[in-house]
Formats: sequence, C-alpha cells, structure tokens
Amino acid sequence: PDGEIRELRDALLDMAFDHAIRGAAVGFLAALAVAGLWRAVGRTRRAELAEAAGRQLHERPRRPMMATGVIAALVGLAVDRTSAAAVLAAGGVVLLFALFFSGMSPEGTSHSIFGGLFLLGLGWSMATVAAATLVAQQAPLSSLTQVQGTADLVMSLAAAVGGGASGVIVGEYSFSTLAGFAALFALVALVAAVYAGRLVRRTALAG
Repeated sequence: PDGEIRELRDALLDMAFDHAIRGAAVGFLAALAVAGLWRAVGRTRRAELAEAAGRQLHERPRRPMMATGVIAALVGLAVDRTSAAAVLAAGGVVLLFALFFSGMSPEGTSHSIFGGLFLLGLGWSMATVAAATLVAQQAPLSSLTQVQGTADLVMSLAAAVGGGASGVIVGEYSFSTLAGFAALFALVALVAAVYAGRLVRRTALAG
C-alpha cells in the first residue's frame, strides 16, 4: 500500500507541475497578445483609449457584480436539481438580455444599466458553472484533471484577449457596439447547450 500511495502521490505531483508549466506558458502568451494589441494602436490612441476606459468605469456602476459569489452557489444548486445543459442554455438567454439592457442604456447611471449588470453576473455564473459541470461529467476519470486544467487555461486566455479587444472596441466605436459583438458569443453558448444536451442524452442511452 505504501508503494501504491507513493506512486499516486508522484503522479499527482508530476501532473500538477505539468499544469503549472502550461498555465505559465499560456499566461505569458496571453500577456504578449494583449501587450502587442495595445502597442499596435499607437501612443496617441493608447492615451485616448485609457481616458475613455476610465470614464466608462467611473460612469457605469459595478455594485451588481458583488452578488456573483452568492449567485454562483445558487446556480450550483440549480445544476444539481435540473441539468447542466439546461442551465447553460438559460445562461445564454440571460446573457442576451444583459447585453440588450446594458447596450441600450443611456450614458451615466440608469435602471437599465443596473439591470444589465445584474443579469450579466447571473448569466456569467450560469454559463461557467454549467460548462464546468459538463466538462467534469463527460471527461474520463483518468484524464479529468488534465481536461479541466486545459479548459481553465483556454478560458483564461480568452478572457485576456477579450479584455484587450473590448477596450479597443469601446474606444474606437461604443459600448453598444461591444455589446453587439458579445451577443454573438452568447449565441454560441446557446448552440453549445443544445449540443451538450444531445450528447448527454446519447451517452445516457448508450450506458
């Protein structure tokens, strides 16, 4: 038993080290991508974008995002009681409503921007928790840690690139234009939910 425990511990340590190296590499590439994009716009435009981003953060309230942790716990309960695919689909719909309200809101504080940011936190929690559950359900137990680590790395890289691109879009166009682009990804979540639901049902029937 001691030998088996030692082998398992060594395997887990090797796996953790491997994921740490991959995470550092992807983080470095994400930083390079954001830095390259930021440098490509030029010094004058960078100053304009920074000023515009500062105004956006000052004018748009962020308090609704503080409830994200509580919402995530409630979403986890919803996934357990229903299905991850259904929650993912609902999250895509909620994100579309969030983008509509926030994108159409006037400048400054308004009821629509408060509602849009609240729905944004809710939809984000529903989509991420449901997607993580689907990954855990479908991945083989022998490679579950590797699959989850890869999914987290891809999500972090997408967030880094998306954050840099969002600043450019808001600076060059408007917040409403950014909401329109983001709506495309909400539609992708809906398509993924339909596909995941079919895959789960197919796997259940095969089992």
